[in-house]
Amino acid sequence: MEKNIICMHGGIGRSINRIEQIENLQRPIAMEAGSVVMMDLLWSDPTENDSAKGLRSDVWGPGLITFGVAQGHLITLFVAMNYCGTTNNTGAILVLGRDLVVVPKLIQSLLFAVT
Repeated sequence: MEKNIICMHGGIGRSINRIEQIENLQRPIAMEAGSVVMMDLLWSDPTENDSAKGLRSDVWGPGLITFGVAQGHLITLFVAMNYCGTTNNTGAILVLGRDLVVVPKLIQSLLFAVT
C-alpha cells in the first residue's frame, strides 16, 4: 500500500529473497500454477529470521511473535475469533487512514458476546 506497507497472510517464507519477487507475481493468480513464492506468502509462519532485500532491515526483530510489534514497524494479527470453536479469543483488524495512520480494532465473537 502506497509502497510503504506490505500485508500478507503469514511470513515471507524461504523462497523469497527480494521484494521484487512479490511485486513480479503475475495477476490474477491461480493457485493451480503451484508458485512456490505464492505458497510461501500464504502459508509461512513469521519468524525472527524473515528477511528480504527491498524491505527495511528493522522491520523484523526478536519477540515479534510474542509481542506482535517490532520497533513499531511490524504488526501481527490473529483474526480468527473463537478459534476452532475452542477458545473465547477476540480477533483483530487494522484500519488504515488516508495518511496511513494505523488504528487497531478488536472483534469479539458473537457467540460469546451475546451469552
